[in-house]
Amino acid sequence: MLKRMICALMLAALVFPAVCAFAEARVVWNDSRYWDERLNLRAGPDKGAQSLGRYYTGTRVQVLEDAGDWCRVRIATGTSGARTEGYMMSQYLRSTDGWMGAGLLPYGTLTENTVLTDAQGTPLEGGQLAAGGKVYVMGVDGSRVHAVTEDGLMGYLPLQLIEGGLRCPEDGEKMLLDTVGTPAEGAVLRESPAQDAPAIATLYGGVRLEDSLFTARRDAVLAALGDREDAARGFLGAGSWTYWDNGANCGCMYPVCQQDGELVEVLGQMADGRYIVRRGGAVTLEEETALTGAVPLRGEPGDTTFFYDAPMKGEISDDEAVRCAIKGLIDAAAEDEATGGLLTREALGAMRASVIRAVQPQWEVTMLFVEFTDDAGVRHAYAELWPDDGRFVAAGGNG
Repeated sequence: MLKRMICALMLAALVFPAVCAFAEARVVWNDSRYWDERLNLRAGPDKGAQSLGRYYTGTRVQVLEDAGDWCRVRIATGTSGARTEGYMMSQYLRSTDGWMGAGLLPYGTLTENTVLTDAQGTPLEGGQLAAGGKVYVMGVDGSRVHAVTEDGLMGYLPLQLIEGGLRCPEDGEKMLLDTVGTPAEGAVLRESPAQDAPAIATLYGGVRLEDSLFTARRDAVLAALGDREDAARGFLGAGSWTYWDNGANCGCMYPVCQQDGELVEVLGQMADGRYIVRRGGAVTLEEETALTGAVPLRGEPGDTTFFYDAPMKGEISDDEAVRCAIKGLIDAAAEDEATGGLLTREALGAMRASVIRAVQPQWEVTMLFVEFTDDAGVRHAYAELWPDDGRFVAAGGNG
């Protein structure tokens, strides 16, 4: 029964829209062979709205809301605090899934010392840059650029400080923007690309690293977990990472827990003993005592789907899930899997209803199923619901 349910969950996750707890990552793709084509980030979902900057192919964005022709996006990487939000035309945003290749971001060198600022011009802590340093440019907003350094710091600086203006990206100067993951045995995050560089942290196997990779180096990638002020940021050397979508990725080799209604993932441990913890999408560095009371989800190391009983924050109760499932099955005129006849409210109400809650943490997807069985244990129906509001998604047997 458990294996059958896991297969059903996996199939449903592929076929039906699932509740995503976090923003979806996409990449700007201007559909042009010219590197200097740019896409407007606007203050509103309209071509006449104020432009907040024009962004190059290869810029990563987080889609906060998809409204058809326009997406509300945040341009951020998790490696610094200079986040900018606005609207972009959805036709020029490409899914990162299966997209492999360096970005087309232009680059330049600084003529003098400067400091990165946020969108309002406030200097960023730790954002000091030295003359001669290299910066990659995601977008241009008037006389300033929205840039990212080789060390993954991100913010604004004057365009006039880039020597000779922006340059076309060349093969040796492109940035690696692909999502990568750690192999099953885990990986060591180091201070520099050198294999013998001091260790910053140990990452467990199956950690998905996205929106945090900025480097032109071929022998290592720069990875970051957490905000700039409290981050695990360093280099993964050759052999300690793999492309996420090339079939070499693995399941979660790290603990997946629930604590006070939140999904808690323990992704690794810092050299100073603190743990790298992701709660509801936000990564922090925590002492072991902060994990007191965390309850492991049902699953084994290497699994991709984990099960839990108590609702997460924002999810409907079991009783509400059963009510929504019955209504959805009746409204959909679903068939009884055992008899072939139409399901009735009375018949469903007399059956044993089991609520199954599952999460695929690496894909940031939560799922809710309700299974109806008789006294003999024969399943007659199951329904998939959205965990946050109980909206009906599909019925087993006719989905």
